[in-house]
Amino acid sequence: MIANWIYEENLQPFLEILGLIIDYQFDPAEIVLIQADVRESDGDADCWFEYQMPGVRYSCHIRLAHDLGTHVIQLQIDLPALANDQVAVVVHILQTYHIRPIK
Repeated sequence: MIANWIYEENLQPFLEILGLIIDYQFDPAEIVLIQADVRESDGDADCWFEYQMPGVRYSCHIRLAHDLGTHVIQLQIDLPALANDQVAVVVHILQTYHIRPIK
């Protein structure tokens, strides 16, 4: 399991890249719903948003919680050990940079 954090503005890129790693295709409306539910979460109150991602390559269970008073989303990612290094690199990048789509 990976337990870490990312900047809240990087939630969509995190979900999309995690989807690529585990071979899970998000519906655009699905991401919007996840973002809304995560905004309502509260890590300090132990109120996490949980989501199962049944990917073709790997299955993944994520827990996400907004860290109130900050611009951070707490992450708990349960996935096969083979994917941990890839996801750890993604998390590091999303902690270091603010990712924006090309328009």
